[in-house]
Amino acid sequence: MDLFIGSSQIAFWPLPKTAVVKRVHFSRELFDKRLPIHKNVGRIVIYCGSNDILRGIDPIENILRFVDLLVETYPASEIIVLGILKSPRAFKFHDVITRANHRLKRGLPEKVRFLNLNRSLVHPKYYREDGLHLNMDGYYVWERAIWGSNV
Repeated sequence: MDLFIGSSQIAFWPLPKTAVVKRVHFSRELFDKRLPIHKNVGRIVIYCGSNDILRGIDPIENILRFVDLLVETYPASEIIVLGILKSPRAFKFHDVITRANHRLKRGLPEKVRFLNLNRSLVHPKYYREDGLHLNMDGYYVWERAIWGSNV
């Protein structure tokens, strides 16, 4: 079983039926979600922070504390944190997002994989008409980074 935790970017992603999705809007809500009790979680993927930044909230401390909890709870699981996207709608926050992603990467435990795919997803063609959420082409970029050429 794979566990996906995050904002609407995760909720809109057409994931396999075997995936468990926990939806949050803001980083402070990460701790409101009950984690699955069984320990056979193969991979945990987290995307969170863009909603916070668009509202002037710094999400990094909450994300890092939550990742520490995941590492402790699921020591055998692969944990992947997806970098905060620089979506077209978040254009005026690009510098803030760049700094946040640097802080996030530096603060993560060594065993956690950080994927900042902003260079691959810089073009508006990867986003829905709202300029915020990924479209199928954008999700394909995420999938290739997470699962490799097995997509």
